[in-house]
Amino acid sequence: MSFLSNFLPVKNSRKRAKAISQPALFGYIFFLVALIATTSVVKIKLPGILGYASNINTSDLLKFTNEKRAQNGVKEVVLNDTLSKAAEAKAKYMFEHNFWAHVAPDGTEPWDFIIGSGYDYMYAGENLAKDFQTSQGVIDAWMGSPSHKENLLNSNYDDIGFATVNGTLSGYETTLVVQMFGRKRGASQVAAIPEVAAVEVKPQEVVETPAPVEEPIALVLPPQEEITTTPEEEEIPITLPAFDIYSFSKTISFVLALFVAGLFALDGYLASKRNEFRLSGHTFAHVAMLIAALIGVWYVSVGTIL
Repeated sequence: MSFLSNFLPVKNSRKRAKAISQPALFGYIFFLVALIATTSVVKIKLPGILGYASNINTSDLLKFTNEKRAQNGVKEVVLNDTLSKAAEAKAKYMFEHNFWAHVAPDGTEPWDFIIGSGYDYMYAGENLAKDFQTSQGVIDAWMGSPSHKENLLNSNYDDIGFATVNGTLSGYETTLVVQMFGRKRGASQVAAIPEVAAVEVKPQEVVETPAPVEEPIALVLPPQEEITTTPEEEEIPITLPAFDIYSFSKTISFVLALFVAGLFALDGYLASKRNEFRLSGHTFAHVAMLIAALIGVWYVSVGTIL
Protein backbone atom coordinates (compact mmCIF):
# COMPACT_ATOMS: atom_id res chain seq x y z
CA MET A 1 0.00 0.00 0.00
CA SER A 2 1.49 3.34 -1.07
CA PHE A 3 1.85 6.40 1.16
CA LEU A 4 -0.70 8.34 -0.90
CA SER A 5 -3.35 5.74 -0.22
CA ASN A 6 -3.61 7.11 3.33
CA PHE A 7 -5.07 10.31 1.89
CA LEU A 8 -7.49 8.78 -0.64
CA PRO A 9 -10.83 7.11 0.12
CA VAL A 10 -11.06 3.38 -0.38
CA LYS A 11 -12.75 2.60 -3.69
CA ASN A 12 -16.05 0.72 -3.55
CA SER A 13 -16.21 1.23 0.19
CA ARG A 14 -17.93 3.58 2.63
CA LYS A 15 -14.62 4.13 4.39
CA ARG A 16 -12.93 7.51 4.24
CA ALA A 17 -9.22 8.00 3.75
CA LYS A 18 -7.19 6.99 6.80
CA ALA A 19 -6.04 10.60 7.24
CA ILE A 20 -9.63 11.69 7.98
CA SER A 21 -10.91 8.54 9.61
CA GLN A 22 -12.45 8.83 13.07
CA PRO A 23 -9.21 7.73 14.84
CA ALA A 24 -7.27 10.31 12.81
CA LEU A 25 -9.72 13.11 13.66
CA PHE A 26 -9.47 12.17 17.33
CA GLY A 27 -5.69 12.34 17.02
CA TYR A 28 -5.87 15.85 15.54
CA ILE A 29 -8.13 16.95 18.39
CA PHE A 30 -5.74 15.50 20.98
CA PHE A 31 -2.83 17.29 19.29
CA LEU A 32 -4.62 20.66 19.35
CA VAL A 33 -5.63 20.26 22.99
CA ALA A 34 -2.00 19.46 23.83
CA LEU A 35 -0.93 22.55 21.86
CA ILE A 36 -3.34 24.73 23.83
CA ALA A 37 -2.05 23.32 27.12
CA THR A 38 1.58 23.77 26.07
CA THR A 39 1.00 27.38 25.04
CA SER A 40 -0.64 28.18 28.37
CA VAL A 41 2.08 26.47 30.42
CA VAL A 42 4.94 28.06 28.49
CA LYS A 43 3.33 31.48 28.88
CA ILE A 44 3.33 31.14 32.68
CA LYS A 45 6.21 28.80 33.53
CA LEU A 46 8.77 29.71 30.85
CA PRO A 47 8.24 33.41 30.14
CA GLY A 48 11.80 33.92 28.92
CA ILE A 49 11.19 31.74 25.91
CA LEU A 50 8.52 34.11 24.63
CA GLY A 51 10.47 37.36 24.78
CA TYR A 52 8.78 40.64 23.87
CA ALA A 53 6.65 41.76 20.97
CA SER A 54 8.87 43.10 18.20
CA ASN A 55 6.18 44.22 15.76
CA ILE A 56 4.40 46.86 17.84
CA ASN A 57 5.48 50.47 17.38
CA THR A 58 4.06 53.96 17.81
CA SER A 59 4.02 54.89 14.13
CA ASP A 60 1.88 51.88 13.21
CA LEU A 61 -0.42 52.33 16.20
CA LEU A 62 -0.99 55.96 15.21
CA LYS A 63 -1.49 55.04 11.55
CA PHE A 64 -4.04 52.30 12.26
CA THR A 65 -5.86 54.44 14.84
CA ASN A 66 -6.30 57.31 12.39
CA GLU A 67 -7.32 54.89 9.63
CA LYS A 68 -10.16 53.62 11.81
CA ARG A 69 -11.17 57.17 12.73
CA ALA A 70 -11.16 58.24 9.07
CA GLN A 71 -13.23 55.21 8.07
CA ASN A 72 -15.84 56.29 10.61
CA GLY A 73 -15.86 59.96 9.64
CA VAL A 74 -13.92 61.16 12.67
CA LYS A 75 -11.04 63.65 12.52
CA GLU A 76 -7.51 62.36 12.95
CA VAL A 77 -5.64 62.74 16.23
CA VAL A 78 -2.11 64.14 16.45
CA LEU A 79 0.73 62.41 18.29
CA ASN A 80 1.52 64.38 21.45
CA ASP A 81 4.85 63.86 23.22
CA THR A 82 3.43 64.87 26.60
CA LEU A 83 0.68 62.27 26.40
CA SER A 84 3.23 59.69 25.26
CA LYS A 85 5.29 60.43 28.38
CA ALA A 86 2.16 60.00 30.49
CA ALA A 87 1.43 56.68 28.76
CA GLU A 88 5.00 55.49 29.36
CA ALA A 89 4.80 56.47 33.02
CA LYS A 90 1.55 54.51 33.37
CA ALA A 91 3.04 51.40 31.73
CA LYS A 92 6.13 51.49 33.95
CA TYR A 93 3.96 52.02 37.03
CA MET A 94 1.98 48.87 36.19
CA PHE A 95 5.19 46.87 35.94
CA GLU A 96 6.66 48.38 39.11
CA HIS A 97 3.51 47.71 41.16
CA ASN A 98 2.59 44.47 39.38
CA PHE A 99 -1.00 45.27 38.39
CA TRP A 100 -3.05 45.34 35.20
CA ALA A 101 -5.87 47.89 35.49
CA HIS A 102 -6.86 51.45 34.68
CA VAL A 103 -6.85 52.33 38.38
CA ALA A 104 -3.92 51.13 40.51
CA PRO A 105 -4.48 49.28 43.81
CA ASP A 106 -3.25 52.40 45.61
CA GLY A 107 -5.92 54.52 43.88
CA THR A 108 -3.65 56.13 41.28
CA GLU A 109 -5.74 56.95 38.20
CA PRO A 110 -4.82 57.52 34.55
CA TRP A 111 -5.48 61.22 35.03
CA ASP A 112 -2.69 61.40 37.60
CA PHE A 113 -0.15 60.46 34.93
CA ILE A 114 -1.65 62.85 32.37
CA ILE A 115 -1.67 65.79 34.79
CA GLY A 116 1.76 64.85 36.12
CA SER A 117 3.20 64.99 32.62
CA GLY A 118 2.04 68.59 32.27
CA TYR A 119 -0.94 68.03 29.96
CA ASP A 120 -3.85 70.20 31.20
CA TYR A 121 -6.79 68.38 29.65
CA MET A 122 -10.43 69.05 28.99
CA TYR A 123 -11.12 65.53 27.67
CA ALA A 124 -8.97 62.47 28.28
CA GLY A 125 -9.15 58.72 27.84
CA GLU A 126 -7.09 55.54 28.03
CA ASN A 127 -6.96 52.13 26.32
CA LEU A 128 -4.66 49.29 27.45
CA ALA A 129 -3.41 46.11 25.78
CA LYS A 130 -0.93 43.34 26.56
CA ASP A 131 0.36 40.07 25.10
CA PHE A 132 -0.16 41.14 21.48
CA GLN A 133 2.41 40.54 18.75
CA THR A 134 1.46 43.22 16.20
CA SER A 135 0.17 46.80 16.13
CA GLN A 136 -2.69 45.76 13.86
CA GLY A 137 -3.72 43.08 16.34
CA VAL A 138 -3.90 45.67 19.13
CA ILE A 139 -6.07 48.09 17.15
CA ASP A 140 -8.33 45.31 15.87
CA ALA A 141 -8.89 44.09 19.43
CA TRP A 142 -9.81 47.59 20.62
CA MET A 143 -12.17 48.01 17.68
CA GLY A 144 -13.78 44.68 18.56
CA SER A 145 -14.76 45.94 22.02
CA PRO A 146 -17.68 48.43 22.09
CA SER A 147 -16.28 50.52 24.96
CA HIS A 148 -12.74 50.65 23.55
CA LYS A 149 -14.07 51.39 20.07
CA GLU A 150 -16.12 54.27 21.46
CA ASN A 151 -12.99 55.66 23.09
CA LEU A 152 -10.85 55.20 19.97
CA LEU A 153 -13.44 56.93 17.74
CA ASN A 154 -14.34 59.71 20.19
CA SER A 155 -14.52 63.00 18.26
CA ASN A 156 -13.69 65.02 21.40
CA TYR A 157 -10.02 64.06 21.20
CA ASP A 158 -7.37 66.10 19.39
CA ASP A 159 -4.18 64.50 20.72
CA ILE A 160 -2.93 60.98 21.34
CA GLY A 161 0.04 59.38 23.04
CA PHE A 162 1.38 55.83 22.97
CA ALA A 163 3.80 53.77 25.02
CA THR A 164 5.02 50.28 24.22
CA VAL A 165 6.97 49.06 27.23
CA ASN A 166 8.59 45.68 27.90
CA GLY A 167 8.73 44.13 31.36
CA THR A 168 7.66 41.32 33.67
CA LEU A 169 4.07 41.28 34.91
CA SER A 170 2.76 38.59 37.26
CA GLY A 171 5.84 36.50 36.65
CA TYR A 172 6.06 36.49 32.88
CA GLU A 173 7.57 38.77 30.26
CA THR A 174 5.17 40.79 28.16
CA THR A 175 4.75 44.01 26.23
CA LEU A 176 2.25 46.55 27.56
CA VAL A 177 0.64 49.02 25.17
CA VAL A 178 -0.87 52.20 26.62
CA GLN A 179 -2.93 54.54 24.44
CA MET A 180 -3.88 57.92 25.93
CA PHE A 181 -6.17 60.48 24.32
CA GLY A 182 -6.67 64.13 25.17
CA ARG A 183 -7.90 67.58 24.29
CA LYS A 184 -6.41 70.52 26.10
CA ARG A 185 -8.62 72.61 28.35
CA GLY A 186 -10.60 75.37 26.70
CA ALA A 187 -14.34 74.64 26.52
CA SER A 188 -16.43 72.06 28.40
CA GLN A 189 -14.79 69.80 30.94
CA VAL A 190 -15.40 66.08 30.52
CA ALA A 191 -13.14 63.01 30.16
CA ALA A 192 -13.70 59.36 29.21
CA ILE A 193 -12.02 55.94 29.68
CA PRO A 194 -13.21 52.46 28.72
CA GLU A 195 -14.24 49.43 30.66
CA VAL A 196 -12.53 49.30 34.07
CA ALA A 197 -12.50 52.66 35.79
CA ALA A 198 -14.84 54.79 37.86
CA VAL A 199 -17.49 57.17 36.52
CA GLU A 200 -17.18 60.50 38.21
CA VAL A 201 -17.91 64.24 37.90
CA LYS A 202 -15.73 66.59 39.93
CA PRO A 203 -16.62 70.20 40.95
CA GLN A 204 -14.14 73.03 41.23
CA GLU A 205 -12.56 71.42 44.29
CA VAL A 206 -11.00 68.01 43.96
CA VAL A 207 -12.92 65.46 45.99
CA GLU A 208 -12.11 61.90 46.94
CA THR A 209 -12.46 59.53 44.00
CA PRO A 210 -14.93 56.67 44.57
CA ALA A 211 -13.89 53.04 44.16
CA PRO A 212 -13.31 51.98 40.53
CA VAL A 213 -16.16 50.44 38.58
CA GLU A 214 -15.65 48.31 35.48
CA GLU A 215 -17.23 50.49 32.81
CA PRO A 216 -16.42 53.60 30.73
CA ILE A 217 -15.60 56.72 32.71
CA ALA A 218 -16.52 60.39 32.45
CA LEU A 219 -14.55 62.89 34.50
CA VAL A 220 -14.34 66.67 35.11
CA LEU A 221 -11.36 68.36 36.76
CA PRO A 222 -10.78 71.98 37.86
CA PRO A 223 -8.02 74.02 36.22
CA GLN A 224 -4.59 72.72 37.20
CA GLU A 225 -1.38 74.62 37.61
CA GLU A 226 0.92 73.56 34.83
CA ILE A 227 3.47 71.05 36.02
CA THR A 228 6.73 71.10 34.16
CA THR A 229 8.30 67.71 34.50
CA THR A 230 10.82 66.39 32.05
CA PRO A 231 11.06 62.64 32.38
CA GLU A 232 14.03 61.18 30.64
CA GLU A 233 13.44 59.74 27.21
CA GLU A 234 14.05 56.02 27.20
CA GLU A 235 14.49 53.98 24.07
CA ILE A 236 12.47 50.81 24.45
CA PRO A 237 14.64 47.92 23.28
CA ILE A 238 13.15 45.79 20.56
CA THR A 239 13.81 42.18 21.50
CA LEU A 240 12.95 39.33 19.19
CA PRO A 241 11.25 36.47 21.01
CA ALA A 242 13.46 33.45 21.49
CA PHE A 243 10.50 31.48 20.17
CA ASP A 244 7.17 32.99 19.14
CA ILE A 245 4.88 30.24 20.37
CA TYR A 246 1.75 32.27 19.59
CA SER A 247 2.52 32.58 15.89
CA PHE A 248 3.74 28.98 15.83
CA SER A 249 0.47 27.73 17.35
CA LYS A 250 -1.64 29.72 14.92
CA THR A 251 0.40 28.58 11.93
CA ILE A 252 0.21 24.92 12.91
CA SER A 253 -3.54 25.10 13.53
CA PHE A 254 -4.13 26.94 10.25
CA VAL A 255 -2.11 24.40 8.25
CA LEU A 256 -3.91 21.52 9.98
CA ALA A 257 -7.30 23.09 9.21
CA LEU A 258 -6.41 23.48 5.52
CA PHE A 259 -5.09 19.92 5.41
CA VAL A 260 -8.23 18.38 6.91
CA ALA A 261 -10.57 20.60 4.87
CA GLY A 262 -8.72 19.66 1.69
CA LEU A 263 -9.00 15.95 2.44
CA PHE A 264 -12.72 16.25 3.16
CA ALA A 265 -13.21 18.17 -0.09
CA LEU A 266 -11.32 15.50 -2.03
CA ASP A 267 -13.25 12.75 -0.30
CA GLY A 268 -16.56 14.42 -1.09
CA TYR A 269 -15.62 14.94 -4.72
CA LEU A 270 -14.56 11.31 -5.24
CA ALA A 271 -17.54 9.98 -3.30
CA SER A 272 -19.95 11.98 -5.48
CA LYS A 273 -18.34 10.64 -8.64
CA ARG A 274 -18.64 7.09 -7.30
CA ASN A 275 -22.16 7.63 -5.97
CA GLU A 276 -21.00 6.72 -2.47
CA PHE A 277 -22.47 8.14 0.76
CA ARG A 278 -20.35 8.30 3.91
CA LEU A 279 -21.86 10.88 6.27
CA SER A 280 -22.33 9.77 9.86
CA GLY A 281 -23.13 11.27 13.23
CA HIS A 282 -19.70 10.31 14.56
CA THR A 283 -18.01 12.21 11.75
CA PHE A 284 -20.01 15.37 12.45
CA ALA A 285 -19.20 15.11 16.16
CA HIS A 286 -15.47 14.73 15.55
CA VAL A 287 -15.43 17.60 13.04
CA ALA A 288 -17.28 19.83 15.53
CA MET A 289 -14.75 18.96 18.23
CA LEU A 290 -11.90 19.66 15.83
CA ILE A 291 -13.32 23.08 14.98
CA ALA A 292 -13.71 23.86 18.69
CA ALA A 293 -10.08 22.90 19.32
CA LEU A 294 -8.92 25.10 16.42
CA ILE A 295 -10.85 28.04 17.86
CA GLY A 296 -9.28 27.31 21.23
CA VAL A 297 -5.77 27.58 19.79
CA TRP A 298 -6.52 30.98 18.28
CA TYR A 299 -8.21 32.19 21.46
CA VAL A 300 -5.23 31.26 23.64
CA SER A 301 -2.92 33.07 21.21
CA VAL A 302 -4.80 36.38 21.44
CA GLY A 303 -3.72 39.20 23.75
CA THR A 304 -5.79 41.03 26.37
CA ILE A 305 -7.31 44.52 26.34
CA LEU A 306 -8.54 46.72 29.15
